[in-house]
Amino acid sequence: MVLTFHPFFERVAKNELKVVNSEVHQLVGYYNGQVKLEDGSTFLIQQMLGCIEEHVAKW
Repeated sequence: MVLTFHPFFERVAKNELKVVNSEVHQLVGYYNGQVKLEDGSTFLIQQMLGCIEEHVAKW
């Protein structure tokens, strides 16, 4: 099983308030690769639009 992600857009948002700090990194891009299903078969993924993000917050 191999799945790769190729981003084409990044959004960064950072808020620093007295009580709450928040930082978000969001990437939008395309997934490509293969995923093995529960029945043992392989599902091919080509140019599937998707996103990933990382969010860190303190309050």
